Amino acid sequence: MKNQSLCLPKITLLMTLMLSISSVTAAAATPPDIATASEEKSGNSSSQPADRTPQSPHYENTPERQAMLQKLHETRAARIEVAKRIKDEEARLSILQKISEYQTAIKLTVGKNWKIANKTQPFKCEIVFTQIPGGLVVSVEYLNCPDNKEERHFIERSLMKEPMPYSGFESVFKRKIHLVLCSPEPTCH
Repeated sequence: MKNQSLCLPKITLLMTLMLSISSVTAAAATPPDIATASEEKSGNSSSQPADRTPQSPHYENTPERQAMLQKLHETRAARIEVAKRIKDEEARLSILQKISEYQTAIKLTVGKNWKIANKTQPFKCEIVFTQIPGGLVVSVEYLNCPDNKEERHFIERSLMKEPMPYSGFESVFKRKIHLVLCSPEPTCH
């Protein structure tokens, strides 16, 4: 029992200190013009509010308090700016990730349809193909390819065999796709 009665005043003192700290924090976070406006609405328009006393320096509109409020506003503005930049960067990274997935899906589709059988010589062909929404290839332009009509016709048939990936990639769809076809794989690099 004796031990419990000794703890009681400490708890009361601690609660009193916590209440004092929270009132100081609330006063520091409320700009003077807002405090004045809220006092006028409540009908407490006396020159000195009842809960604010001249002896309490943390309630006075001192240059130190003004500087502290200015710093608080600057810190809040900086945090908002950082949060905006983070959100923008996350959106940019999301788009880059989607573009990478789109490029991989196109390479897989082309690789599945375009296979060169029994090629003894390395083959490399740089093309640009045009597609319409839905992924249907409508034309192929040869930039740097061997001048062999049979191979070019085979490339066109391979590209037009099935539509390129489109569903799920509408936001990053590109009408013209630059692609390098090569065989064997090490000649691509």
